[in-house]
Amino acid sequence: MSHLSRKIGSSFRHVLAVSCVLGLCASGNARAGEALALRPLFSTAIERSGRSFLSPQGLAFDPSRSELYVADTGNSRVVVLSKSGLVLHAYEHWVRDASGEVILGEPGAVLPMPGGKLALSDRMSDRVDMLDYRGGVVQSIDVTAALGSKERAHPGRLDRDSDGNLYVVEHSTAKILVFDSRGKLLRSFGGRGKSAGEFAKVADVAVGEDGTTYVLDSTGTPVVTAFGGEGEWLFGFGRHGNKPENVHLPVALTIDGEGRIWVADAFSHELKAYTAKGDHLATFGRPGDGPGELYFPSDVVAFADVLYVLEKGGRRIQAFHIETTRSSP
Repeated sequence: MSHLSRKIGSSFRHVLAVSCVLGLCASGNARAGEALALRPLFSTAIERSGRSFLSPQGLAFDPSRSELYVADTGNSRVVVLSKSGLVLHAYEHWVRDASGEVILGEPGAVLPMPGGKLALSDRMSDRVDMLDYRGGVVQSIDVTAALGSKERAHPGRLDRDSDGNLYVVEHSTAKILVFDSRGKLLRSFGGRGKSAGEFAKVADVAVGEDGTTYVLDSTGTPVVTAFGGEGEWLFGFGRHGNKPENVHLPVALTIDGEGRIWVADAFSHELKAYTAKGDHLATFGRPGDGPGELYFPSDVVAFADVLYVLEKGGRRIQAFHIETTRSSP
């Protein structure tokens, strides 16, 4: 997915030195003559609000409101924060389960939509709800009905394109579903399998400014597959393994303002940066709960040159400024 913040400052030379100590130096090759680094901006676990995150899964940023949104799965709620990490308010999400009973949900993914609405998928529901700023449901997309399947749908991560169309990861079919603003299914692509454009287990989806759609496969190869604007297969990249450019358990991806692809690896507690074509640029992070360290990251979102990371294990959000410097000839 995509989205950002700001706070704290210091000289770049000092930042780079501190970054190396924190495990934020790139262990890969950025573009020729360039170095990629992450400068810590802030970290928040919201304990001061009296209630910390519990197994948080989804993160989003709305630049129009300068607000962060967290799908706080274990607490059955959505938490709204300022771009600097201060809690503004929170609301619970209720759903109907397969038997029709109204129960507290388990929000899994959130996404700001045009018109001030917030799209939300929930582990306990087969729908994607559109919420107002108070958390009230103003529209609901029945994903099971859209699939025309007898099997109950399991919508997951979300993103949208420049036209406002909603992209939904659907776990039961391993497909990406594309809906218009009225909730009409426009197209679908992907599916479970081992052929080009198919997946073992879809984890996330991110749509670039040019309409290219990147889909993350948490267990299959390639790890990331790129599709054109109509869902046509383009190419794939990434493998599972121990090399710096490889991943173990990728759970989320996002695209920054320069078109770089960022992948969060929950098992290795790292972030991997790639070019839009799949060339490895850098690897950041190490296990821990200190600044720049990661403990089971669950989502990552970028907006322009700021990267937000949500940690399921650390129960916090960290924000980083993406620094790119060119060495002297």
